[in-house]
Amino acid sequence: MILLALLLQERSKLEQYLVEANDPAVLAAALGVAFFLGAAHALTPGHGKALVAAYLVGSGGTIADAVYLGAVITITHTASVFALGLVTLYASTMVSLDRIYPWIELASGSLVFLIGLWLLWRRSRPRKPLPDSDPAGPPAGHPHGPAHAFHHGHTHGMGFAHHHHHSGGLERGGLLSLGVSGGLVPCPEALVVLMLSISMRRVLLGLGLLTSFSLGLAAVLIVIGVAMVMAGPAVRRAAGDSPWTARLPLISAAVVTLIGLGMLVKALPAL
Repeated sequence: MILLALLLQERSKLEQYLVEANDPAVLAAALGVAFFLGAAHALTPGHGKALVAAYLVGSGGTIADAVYLGAVITITHTASVFALGLVTLYASTMVSLDRIYPWIELASGSLVFLIGLWLLWRRSRPRKPLPDSDPAGPPAGHPHGPAHAFHHGHTHGMGFAHHHHHSGGLERGGLLSLGVSGGLVPCPEALVVLMLSISMRRVLLGLGLLTSFSLGLAAVLIVIGVAMVMAGPAVRRAAGDSPWTARLPLISAAVVTLIGLGMLVKALPAL
C-alpha cells in the first residue's frame, strides 16, 4: 500500500499510511508489500538483470557467484539511496536532485562500459598452457599449486576436462566491480520513500521499508542469476559443437559493453 501509493504518485495517501504505521498489522502489511514491490520493480528495465545474465552465462559462473553478484548489486543500490538521500537532505538548497542524478548515471554507465571492454580484452586473448601441464594429465586428485590461484582450465588423468572457478583473485574482483557499477544508480521511488519518511520524522520506518524493498529486489536478481547458472550446462549441451558455444564468453562480454554504452547514451543528454 505504501509503495503502491508512491508509485502512483499519490503523496497524500503515502503520508497517511506513514502516520498509520504505528499499528503492527499495518506495519507488517507495509513491509510485505514493500518486499513484493521491490521484487516487481526488479523486473522493470534496468536493475542489473541483463548484466547478471550476460556475465554469468558467459563466464560459466556458479550458484555462489549468482548469489554474490545479486547481493552486491542490491547492497550498492540500497547504499546509493542512503547516500543520495543524505546529499539531498543536506545540499538540497545548493544542488537539485535533477542535477545530481545524471552524473550518477554517467558514472555507472562508464564503469559498466569499461568493465565490458576489459572482459572483451581478457576473453579475446588466446589461452596459454601452464608451464607444468602434462598432455597425459596429472593423476586424479593431484594437489593444486600456486598457479591455481586464478581461473584456469586443465585436464585430469581420467580424461574429463573442466575449469576451476575460484572465488578469489580477478574473478571475484570482476564480480564486485560489475555488481557495484550495476547497482550504483538509485531508484527514485525508494529515494522518495526515504526522504518523505525523514521529513515526517519516521526515519526508522523509512529505513525498514527501503530494506524490505531491497530484499525483494535481491531475491529476484539472485533467482535470475541462479536460473542462468543452472541453464548454462543445458544450453551448452544443446549447442553441442556449435562455434557459437566457444564464442559465448566473448558474446556475453560484448553484451556487457553494449549495456554500458546504452547507459552512457541515456545519461549524456541530461547533463
